[in-house]
Amino acid sequence: MYNGQELIGEIQNANLGAISIDDIDLKMQSVKLFKVKILIIHERFKIETVDKHFFYGTMSTSDKEGWVDVHLSDSAKIPLHITQIFQLISMEDNFFKRLNGNVSAGLSFTKSSDIGQVNFSANIQYSTKHISYQLSLSSIASIDSGKYSRDNENAQLYASYDLNTTWFLTLGGQYQRNLELSISRRYLGLTGVGNKLFIKKNWRLLVISGMS
Repeated sequence: MYNGQELIGEIQNANLGAISIDDIDLKMQSVKLFKVKILIIHERFKIETVDKHFFYGTMSTSDKEGWVDVHLSDSAKIPLHITQIFQLISMEDNFFKRLNGNVSAGLSFTKSSDIGQVNFSANIQYSTKHISYQLSLSSIASIDSGKYSRDNENAQLYASYDLNTTWFLTLGGQYQRNLELSISRRYLGLTGVGNKLFIKKNWRLLVISGMS
């Protein structure tokens, strides 16, 4: 980085102006891209830029500070400023290396009142060259006098297919359960077409029109 610090490890992803690296000595680190002076990535990534272009390849350092050379599969080389990177998605053959997300769970229980609560949430993303999948799960359950009640559940699966650098198709499904609103179960589906109106260094605006 420009302050002289070096990080060595496995690049996980980059999004919204920051890059995540699993450093060999430290925990997972998230670094703002404008602080990166030299960037070398040996693994193959899908690279989306702020000017709505896609590249597939590895990266090596350039002669100019703050720049990288993107090495494509056909041996072509494209110079790119590091801050122009909007998103990095792993294109490794290993299925699990392409997964990105987080899972959390919790349990609270009071023995005197015999009341407890269980919660779970997960957000997982997986991408191929043209298709991106996103799975979101959440659940809240209660324990009262030894009885287990599934109070709130939500599961969403969305997929998007890139037609080109700005237009994409989307398809999704959702399951809901909310006893507080007297919903035992409800299923929703949607399909549509979307456009990436704006992509900036740390935000983007998407518009989707379709039917649900």
